[in-house]
Amino acid sequence: MAVINADDRFAAFWREKLNKIKCLRFSIESGIVAEIRASYRLGAASSDIKLTTPAGIVSVALPALGVHNVRNAAAACAAAIALNVPRSEEHTSELQSR
Repeated sequence: MAVINADDRFAAFWREKLNKIKCLRFSIESGIVAEIRASYRLGAASSDIKLTTPAGIVSVALPALGVHNVRNAAAACAAAIALNVPRSEEHTSELQSR
């Protein structure tokens, strides 16, 4: 399975090249078609992120600033889903407490 940043200008190119491979797309931009959607609010010391996935919704307070870190979190979520990593409330709460 391939993970594609749907916000990237070359996303359609990669999707076409990988036409026989299942793809999982992620996006933090509104209006972009993707299986993993991230909405966010940048705070003074953290980024509040809501990830909408085929497996459900996860909300985290990421102790890192910047849109690039939100995009990285969405990519990590997509990779975890692609690899069938089980969701763990323990890991989610551990991330929020850092």
